[in-house]
Amino acid sequence: DQTQDGRWGKCVLDLLRAGFNVAKGGVDMGDHPPITPCRHARAGELSGDMARVYDLVARHFIASVSHDAVWRSTTVSLFIEELDEKGRFTIR
Repeated sequence: DQTQDGRWGKCVLDLLRAGFNVAKGGVDMGDHPPITPCRHARAGELSGDMARVYDLVARHFIASVSHDAVWRSTTVSLFIEELDEKGRFTIR
Protein backbone atom coordinates (compact mmCIF):
# COMPACT_ATOMS: atom_id res chain seq x y z
CA ASP A 1 0.00 0.00 0.00
CA GLN A 2 1.72 3.18 -1.19
CA THR A 3 -0.14 5.27 1.42
CA GLN A 4 1.88 3.57 4.18
CA ASP A 5 5.25 4.31 2.60
CA GLY A 6 7.41 6.67 4.64
CA ARG A 7 8.94 8.14 1.50
CA TRP A 8 5.76 9.30 -0.27
CA GLY A 9 2.77 7.99 1.71
CA LYS A 10 1.54 11.43 2.80
CA CYS A 11 1.66 12.66 -0.79
CA VAL A 12 -0.34 9.63 -1.97
CA LEU A 13 -2.94 10.13 0.80
CA ASP A 14 -3.31 13.80 -0.15
CA LEU A 15 -3.64 12.79 -3.80
CA LEU A 16 -6.35 10.22 -3.02
CA ARG A 17 -8.29 12.81 -1.01
CA ALA A 18 -7.97 15.60 -3.59
CA GLY A 19 -8.41 13.45 -6.69
CA PHE A 20 -6.10 12.59 -9.54
CA ASN A 21 -4.97 15.01 -12.19
CA VAL A 22 -6.59 14.03 -15.48
CA ALA A 23 -4.37 14.25 -18.58
CA LYS A 24 -5.22 17.15 -20.87
CA GLY A 25 -4.85 15.13 -24.02
CA GLY A 26 -1.96 14.14 -26.15
CA VAL A 27 -1.31 11.59 -28.80
CA ASP A 28 -1.12 7.85 -28.12
CA MET A 29 1.92 6.74 -30.07
CA GLY A 30 0.97 3.11 -29.52
CA ASP A 31 4.46 2.11 -28.45
CA HIS A 32 3.75 0.95 -24.87
CA PRO A 33 1.72 1.88 -21.82
CA PRO A 34 3.36 4.06 -19.16
CA ILE A 35 5.67 2.29 -16.73
CA THR A 36 3.89 2.01 -13.38
CA PRO A 37 4.74 0.29 -10.11
CA CYS A 38 2.85 -3.05 -10.01
CA ARG A 39 2.96 -3.39 -6.24
CA HIS A 40 4.37 -1.64 -3.20
CA ALA A 41 7.97 -2.43 -2.28
CA ARG A 42 8.71 -1.62 1.34
CA ALA A 43 11.77 0.46 2.17
CA GLY A 44 14.71 -1.94 2.39
CA GLU A 45 12.96 -4.70 0.41
CA LEU A 46 15.01 -3.86 -2.69
CA SER A 47 18.65 -2.82 -2.88
CA GLY A 48 21.11 -1.21 -5.24
CA ASP A 49 19.94 -0.51 -8.78
CA MET A 50 16.61 -2.30 -8.22
CA ALA A 51 15.78 0.08 -5.36
CA ARG A 52 16.81 3.13 -7.39
CA VAL A 53 14.74 2.10 -10.42
CA TYR A 54 11.69 1.33 -8.25
CA ASP A 55 12.05 4.70 -6.49
CA LEU A 56 12.25 6.50 -9.84
CA VAL A 57 9.24 4.66 -11.31
CA ALA A 58 7.08 5.13 -8.20
CA ARG A 59 7.90 8.83 -7.85
CA HIS A 60 7.39 9.47 -11.56
CA PHE A 61 4.03 7.71 -11.53
CA ILE A 62 2.86 9.67 -8.48
CA ALA A 63 4.00 12.92 -10.12
CA SER A 64 2.25 12.04 -13.39
CA VAL A 65 -1.16 11.84 -11.68
CA SER A 66 -0.55 14.75 -9.27
CA HIS A 67 -1.70 18.30 -9.78
CA ASP A 68 0.80 20.88 -10.98
CA ALA A 69 3.01 22.34 -8.29
CA VAL A 70 2.50 25.92 -7.12
CA TRP A 71 5.68 27.87 -6.52
CA ARG A 72 5.63 30.45 -3.76
CA SER A 73 8.48 32.62 -2.59
CA THR A 74 8.98 35.25 0.05
CA THR A 75 11.66 37.90 0.33
CA VAL A 76 12.77 39.13 3.74
CA SER A 77 15.06 42.13 4.13
CA LEU A 78 16.93 42.66 7.39
CA PHE A 79 18.99 45.50 8.75
CA ILE A 80 21.52 44.12 11.22
CA GLU A 81 22.69 46.67 13.75
CA GLU A 82 25.09 44.52 15.70
CA LEU A 83 26.67 41.05 15.66
CA ASP A 84 27.82 39.31 18.81
CA GLU A 85 31.33 37.87 19.15
CA LYS A 86 30.29 34.68 17.25
CA GLY A 87 28.65 36.57 14.38
CA ARG A 88 25.08 35.96 15.57
CA PHE A 89 22.31 38.50 15.81
CA THR A 90 18.84 38.77 17.38
CA ILE A 91 15.64 39.62 15.51
CA ARG A 92 13.12 41.61 17.57
